Amino acid sequence: SVLFSDIVGFTGISERLKPAEVVESLNHYFDRMVDIIMGNAGIVDKYIGDAIMAFFGAPSSTGRDALNSVTAGIEMRDALDEFNAWQQARGRPPFYSGVGINHGKVTIGNIGSDKKMDYTVIGDMVNIASRVEGLTRYYQEPLLVSGSVYKEVHSAFPCRFIDKVAVKGRHNAISVFSVRRDLDSGLEKAWKYYHAGIKRYYERRFEEALKYFKAADRLRPSDPATERFLARCQGLIKDPPASDWTGIVVMREK
Repeated sequence: SVLFSDIVGFTGISERLKPAEVVESLNHYFDRMVDIIMGNAGIVDKYIGDAIMAFFGAPSSTGRDALNSVTAGIEMRDALDEFNAWQQARGRPPFYSGVGINHGKVTIGNIGSDKKMDYTVIGDMVNIASRVEGLTRYYQEPLLVSGSVYKEVHSAFPCRFIDKVAVKGRHNAISVFSVRRDLDSGLEKAWKYYHAGIKRYYERRFEEALKYFKAADRLRPSDPATERFLARCQGLIKDPPASDWTGIVVMREK
């Protein structure tokens, strides 16, 4: 499993702070996030500016690599609240981050030149993980996972379907899901209505789907995912799609 995490709008944040404050805040943030990754049997592959790339399952697998990666992602989200309290106490702006995870086969090894080698993972699966992280901003979801991760963890964590997406650079679509540690009874019921609507939406039964999305919206108003499919259903009822409609959203940006 490969995990990417990126701070949203970090350039703007850094412009508001002194250089020493940027370094202190970023180091404190990385300390907390790296501890969580390593505590869940992950390896930090590299820092890419303010982003973190990590992998789970190499050089040896625990047999629960996807679970470990998602647990890390959830704990990173929780730790961000603690970090932002630390930031606020120093009069500094909060950080907001997205976490994206994918699971599959990669090429792994010491890669580089004679002068510098890195033990790293490469391949299409890694690229998809990066794209999934990028989708967190578009979908306003702090933690997103691919369908391959969903298959591994949905019995352990509540997961919600978010969309079918053809990410930039790929023709084939992937399904993406949000993940929670747990749900209260009201949210669980809202998710059931939502998923009932999703089923009917991809069956092209848009009027029926709309009823379920409205029921979900009544239980959890202003939810971005529900509102997105409400608007899509209303548009497709008014202007029915062609016979080859698949519901896949094509992303033009990373």
